[in-house]
Amino acid sequence: MAKFEKAFLEVNFLLLGSNIAGCKYDVRIKVNERVTKIDFKDRDEISFPKNEVFPDETGWIQFSEFYTNPGVKKTTILAYTEDTRVSYCTFSIEQKHQDF
Repeated sequence: MAKFEKAFLEVNFLLLGSNIAGCKYDVRIKVNERVTKIDFKDRDEISFPKNEVFPDETGWIQFSEFYTNPGVKKTTILAYTEDTRVSYCTFSIEQKHQDF
């Protein structure tokens, strides 16, 4: 019997730009202290990152090289402790460009 936990404490996708090839996002994800890596389920819909991503010592995962195919509106993120999946969640991806 699988037991899932609240792994994702904060998830933000900020659209940096888009063109005919797809969209580029800045991604910030805060995970709980038990999560040692995350991965993305829908590999055919994203072109980067290519492999799993690891949190820093404070639990933050940050990268500004998240690329999706055109029209992708959500992504499923898988959370792991070592090689055991402990949680997953599907997140909406912001499609509007936000200026600061």
